[in-house]
Amino acid sequence: MPLRTAAGPVSLSLCHITPSHDSIALLHTRNSGEPMYRYVPTFMIAILLGAAPLRAATPPLTDAALSDAADKLRLKNYSAASRTAADAREGGKRDLLRGVAELKRGNASAAAPLLAAAAKGYPLLADYALAYQIDALTKLEKTAEALAVNTLLVRDYPESTLARSARLRQGDLLFAAGDFGGAEAAYQKFVETYASGSDAIQASYRTALCREKRGDLTGAAAILRTLWLASPASHQAARAEEDLARLAAAGVPLPPYTPKELLKRGSSLYDQNRYEAALKTFRAIDAGKEPEEFRERLSLKIGQSLLKTRKYADARAILDDLASRTKKKELAAEAAHLAARCLEKGGKDDEAFDAYRQVAARYPDSSEAESALLNAAFVRKFQRRPADAATVLTGMLETYPRTRLKQRTSWELGWSSYLAGDLAVAEERFAALAGEDGYRERALYWLGRTRMAAKKPDGAAEAFTTLAREFPFGFYTLQYLGTGVDERKPVLPKLGGDPRETLPMPEGFERVKALTSLGLIEDAGREIAAAKKKNGRGKNEAGMARLYLEMGDYFGALALYQGAAAKNGGPDNPTVWGILYPRAYPEQVSRAVAENRLSTGLAYGIMKSESSFKPGATSPVGARGLMQLMPDTAASMLKVKSVSGEKLYDPELNIRLGIRHLRDLLDQYQGNQVAVIASYNAGGGNVNRWLKTYAGLREDEFIESIPFGETRDYVKKVLATAVLYRQLYGMD
Repeated sequence: MPLRTAAGPVSLSLCHITPSHDSIALLHTRNSGEPMYRYVPTFMIAILLGAAPLRAATPPLTDAALSDAADKLRLKNYSAASRTAADAREGGKRDLLRGVAELKRGNASAAAPLLAAAAKGYPLLADYALAYQIDALTKLEKTAEALAVNTLLVRDYPESTLARSARLRQGDLLFAAGDFGGAEAAYQKFVETYASGSDAIQASYRTALCREKRGDLTGAAAILRTLWLASPASHQAARAEEDLARLAAAGVPLPPYTPKELLKRGSSLYDQNRYEAALKTFRAIDAGKEPEEFRERLSLKIGQSLLKTRKYADARAILDDLASRTKKKELAAEAAHLAARCLEKGGKDDEAFDAYRQVAARYPDSSEAESALLNAAFVRKFQRRPADAATVLTGMLETYPRTRLKQRTSWELGWSSYLAGDLAVAEERFAALAGEDGYRERALYWLGRTRMAAKKPDGAAEAFTTLAREFPFGFYTLQYLGTGVDERKPVLPKLGGDPRETLPMPEGFERVKALTSLGLIEDAGREIAAAKKKNGRGKNEAGMARLYLEMGDYFGALALYQGAAAKNGGPDNPTVWGILYPRAYPEQVSRAVAENRLSTGLAYGIMKSESSFKPGATSPVGARGLMQLMPDTAASMLKVKSVSGEKLYDPELNIRLGIRHLRDLLDQYQGNQVAVIASYNAGGGNVNRWLKTYAGLREDEFIESIPFGETRDYVKKVLATAVLYRQLYGMD
């Protein structure tokens, strides 16, 4: 849907803005609060007069040179893109592409006039031309001109997807121009308009800087203090802390933080997995004059933070002390349970087993008792003592027959009984769990396995047949096919063509199409994301998937269809399969697997499971890109001191290093794919320990025994995905 200007539809005349005091004067506020007008010189406005609002449609690129230049821009070959575009026909499209290419390669002086011309000559994307022009002028330190262009962008394109960032930049440009009153007003208006988001936090922080520049140090300190408390995990909070220290050194009076304020801040950091910062905040609290309830709550928070930061001995000391002195039984039970967890994490398994059972014995009516018994069973499970684990679990179900953990406990009892050879109990538990939605798939598989072990082939076949019918493309069905019980394989389409050929090109979305055709993929992604948010899910998904694939955005297309596919069997729709299991980045993958003698299916299984084909994916621990590589791992492979995390977002580099890393792991584990996949997720140290503990188990039994739930599910997902890729594409 085309945008409208604030004044409504307008003519497509190239000179639709009439210079006047209203159009070229910027309203500012002096420190005293009195209004003043600053006029941008007329020669600066001259370059802006042709920036018409967006029109409804654009013809596709027909200029071969421009298309070639767009391909080079997409590949970030900016110099070549600009040179190639210079041979294209004159016009706004060429100017926009060349302007962006010159800007990206660092030639802002060449970019600025090209982008100004593009704003005149290409109304459909005039707002993008203006935004890039502002970037160029800013790099050239032409603040007044950049401010004039940005004011035009904010005023004439209020519905643009760039409007929000332009409004924030208005404050930044006013600040850079030295108009701190005007900047503060712009930032405050931004926060009023957009109350949440990281940019709102940035606007608040910049408001404080404006107040400091205007001499209102107390007002600046008040904003910084609020930001430090309310947004503790933001990078602005760290800067606010430094600024507050500087202001305090300059003699600005700062009210001390109250214990309650600090406890709230620390709890927020803890909830956002910022455990070291949370611990630092909790330890800064002087709780000597606080009520006992507050002191106990603080002790619990410190103990939890120490546990999360792997300071197990310190955590246990605080938690044991809390459990012994509090008069609240529920709190004592929680502290004792966490203290037992510290023992287990510290490698003292037998002591942890006793401590878990003592929690249930001392506090049988607490909400912690059932979880503590389950954790005691896990200790024995991970020691490969399934009979002992089954004894604990049986006792738990007898003591707490209505436990909220009944399904989980029943599953663990069935699994421990299976490993211990008590097939009757295992069959009973798996049969019952096959009726529960959350457990049905794996319960059917292990029910079949249990019946096979008990020499009940008919019962096993019944379980496997049900599994194959209801979950034809799940891990367990694919795993059981090699058992010889039933070799009937689910029928999958054979893929080979481009799924774009079977998807309709949607009407409308002209800005998305135009940006894509020019190689401005990130900008096209911004536009389609805004359209998706506006239209809601379920509307024209096929057409939007086509647009995503035209952009080379496999993740965007996949996300539209996630959950709509294969679990229900649908092999009759090859297009959906092609979207959900795309042959993404085929040239890069083919080259890397050939160089490293790796299974293509395994490579795609890892990539899909790690990032869902999102090149910019970043994990909480810092893994980057399609195959989620850590910068340290990449640096080691490249034999360099360090690798910028940003470089790992490049698909070619990420795929090349990720597949090479898989090859190294395959060599290390002598071709054991399960160990390789588990190591890719959980690290070699954990996998080596599991291989030793569970030596002798059959492969599927080993997978089911992996202690980390995330890793266990990850291995299943990768293996199943690899099989599906092999069957869909006939790859190795």
